[in-house]
Amino acid sequence: QTAELEKLRYVLTFKFNELRKEVAPKEEQIKMMNERIQEMDEELEKVGIDRDTLKQTLEGKDEKLSVYQRNVKRNTQLLEDKERLVSLLLRELTELVAETDGKRTVYQLKDIIMKYDSKYQKEDVANERDKTQEFDRQRDYMEAQLASMKKQSSRKEEHLRHDNIRKTGENALLVKEINDLRHEKKVLA
Repeated sequence: QTAELEKLRYVLTFKFNELRKEVAPKEEQIKMMNERIQEMDEELEKVGIDRDTLKQTLEGKDEKLSVYQRNVKRNTQLLEDKERLVSLLLRELTELVAETDGKRTVYQLKDIIMKYDSKYQKEDVANERDKTQEFDRQRDYMEAQLASMKKQSSRKEEHLRHDNIRKTGENALLVKEINDLRHEKKVLA
């Protein structure tokens, strides 16, 4: 009976060693695949971050372009308005010089000065309004940037949480497999 048990022990030990040899390459393959998956996840995350950065940069440049276009349009309009005012002023001054009445000329000159001075003051108010609009536009842009950063941060947090859950599951599976192998070893021993 002892000889039979010895034979059985030898056979079971041989089978156990064979199973261990079969499992070892698979564990190496699993380890390599997990490393490869992790590398691919990191690369995907990097590509996503790069894409978001490029998208934000493009949005910023589009915003700057629209601001420049508005400024060019506004400055062109201001230039045309000033040219129109200068031509009106020259015409009125020419008409004033054509008249030769001295007292009347002085009063008309004062009227012209008052008229054109009030027009320039109106332009200053318009410039202040444009500055306020530019400030509002920049504030909106900054708020959009902040929202984008918050979204990106929450995405990263979600990815890290998912990664931690996955790693915890893998660890639990490995611990279970190790315990099963220990039990098999005890049974075979």
